[in-house]
Amino acid sequence: MTRYLLALIAIAAFGTACSFENRTELLTPVAPGPLPIPPAPTSPVSTDPFVGTWTSTEIAIPTAGSCSNFQWQVTQATADSLAGNFSATCDGNIVVTGTASGRLEGNSVPLAVAGTATYAGVISCDFSLSGTGILENNDTLTLPYSGTTCLGPISGTEVLRRPVQAEPPPPPPPPPPTDPLFGCGGIPDKQLLVECIWGHIRPTDNNSAFEVTKRVAWALRDEGAGLLSKNGGENITAWRGYLFSSSRICYPDGRLVKVIYDAGPGGANGPSWQDTGEYVSPSLYVPPMDPSLP
Repeated sequence: MTRYLLALIAIAAFGTACSFENRTELLTPVAPGPLPIPPAPTSPVSTDPFVGTWTSTEIAIPTAGSCSNFQWQVTQATADSLAGNFSATCDGNIVVTGTASGRLEGNSVPLAVAGTATYAGVISCDFSLSGTGILENNDTLTLPYSGTTCLGPISGTEVLRRPVQAEPPPPPPPPPPTDPLFGCGGIPDKQLLVECIWGHIRPTDNNSAFEVTKRVAWALRDEGAGLLSKNGGENITAWRGYLFSSSRICYPDGRLVKVIYDAGPGGANGPSWQDTGEYVSPSLYVPPMDPSLP
């Protein structure tokens, strides 16, 4: 009986020792690891002015123990935080990708980055990087950083800049109105005036001859020149609800002047100023109209 009790006491003592030993292991201090970084959203969720891609101002090959070619695509921004996707090149050929999040504290931006470092496209391991950047003019971030990769610690200073969206250029000024007289208006010599306009059109039929006639009438509108309404016969052109003479202009008193001689298909359709004293009824006079009208 005594031997049985001693055995039970020994078993209880052994169990207590094991329990204490396990509890001691639970209380052993563990080095703190990097804080988890929430995954960045895959699409913009804010129109904050900090949203956009921040990149290194200089593209360079990083030296041992440093990183370069930073790219921080900020996809989420609030009044006091920034978050997005991050990439860089470290120690010459270690490509790091991950997510970065930071806080806005005035012009200071404490930043934490975590992700994967890939060496030579084969070896992968975790990496972390942190630092407190200084923000200038909302588009330049100077970031002293330190962290770790597969090959050891990294540190340095990188300047990131977000391309400033330039103000859209002002709309171009409207084109100047086309001069229907081709710069010929104001020529005092009537024959030369007709020849100038004629030279820009080179008529070959009634319709193109009328393009000269209506422009001559428009050029001489200040002296009362207009168009001749003609409802029958040859050399007629329809325009703006009228039938007009293709080759003659008319004055309010019915005086006619031929400005195209031998008009019509197959004719010379040449320029002229033939004021022969011919008159028609003043009722056939039509005031000139802007020749650029359809």
